[in-house]
Amino acid sequence: MANTAETKESVNSSSKAAAKKDEKKGGFWKGLKAEFHKIIWADKERVARETTVVVIVTAILAGIIALVDFAVKAGIEFMIG
Repeated sequence: MANTAETKESVNSSSKAAAKKDEKKGGFWKGLKAEFHKIIWADKERVARETTVVVIVTAILAGIIALVDFAVKAGIEFMIG
């Protein structure tokens, strides 16, 4: 008889834990949805401008790195012989 009571108690506690877990899951998704509604998304023009700036700066930095690489390579070849 004691085993039956322990089994029922164990089942009740596991079902309570499962219900609590489902409640937390639902709360997470509701909170996530609420946060997404607070986001101020950029318009297409701003995204296009910022993308253009990033591409230009990346190209300039690539050119600078290539020049430094060429200079270092030429300097090392000059020293070696």
